[in-house]
Amino acid sequence: MGNLISINQSTGANSEKVVQIGKEQNPLAAIAVFASSGFDVRDADSVVATVLADQSGMLFIEFSWDNTNFTASASYAYTANDPLGISLSVVAKYARIRFVNGGTAQTSMLLEWGKKK
Repeated sequence: MGNLISINQSTGANSEKVVQIGKEQNPLAAIAVFASSGFDVRDADSVVATVLADQSGMLFIEFSWDNTNFTASASYAYTANDPLGISLSVVAKYARIRFVNGGTAQTSMLLEWGKKK
């Protein structure tokens, strides 16, 4: 099965809240890159992302202090058709999501991202 992690666990009044920031469903060409716009994470504890695609690639969560230069990042290898969910602690004011497709063009992709408060 996939590497999908739970990112929204309801526990009553103290439940964690996940806010979706964006969604990308356009398949990528071979070795193509998708990068989201930067988004403010000053009010969040972590950045979350999920991906499901029919080709392998690399998922990046990147951070910036000025929303221009994204210098801190974490990368995760993605295996085709294997759901992946990531939650990463906030380390700067802004974040963005980047996905680099492998050597074969995709025919399907679902990439979603947000922040957890």
